[in-house]
Amino acid sequence: MISFDRVERFVVGTIGAPGEREFYLQVENDGRVFSFAIEKGQAAALTDRMKDLLREVRNREGARWSSVGPDDGPLKLPVDSEFIVSQMSLMWDATSESVLFEASGEDGNSVSLQLSLGQAAEFIRRTERVVSAGRAPCPFCGLPLNLEGHLCPRANGYRR
Repeated sequence: MISFDRVERFVVGTIGAPGEREFYLQVENDGRVFSFAIEKGQAAALTDRMKDLLREVRNREGARWSSVGPDDGPLKLPVDSEFIVSQMSLMWDATSESVLFEASGEDGNSVSLQLSLGQAAEFIRRTERVVSAGRAPCPFCGLPLNLEGHLCPRANGYRR
């Protein structure tokens, strides 16, 4: 198990061209970097759940957080995945006033860490940008467009 009380950096990033991107969670602390393979849908779901959690903490406890600077930097290379994330959980810890994140892989490995509310808010902002930076949708059918176009079902299979 990889465990951190607090981390310096917690981001989602990608490697590859749109349509072929590989998504990774990356954690950095004390000069050590750990990467975890994740699916695009998992990144989007984690962001949605984290938004709900921050909204609930703000409404229930009146919590406020200071902004951390934007982190739009690339993933630290080389990206060697510790494991493929299969399960994730989020929880609010009122005692430490932090968001607890845990992820595990099917191989039994896991990671556990704490984020400040500011770090969680920045994670949401960045991840939404990363997830939405993929291929543009076809104006006719809404499916993702490749650089060479695609066979559009609304155009009876003609290439758009």
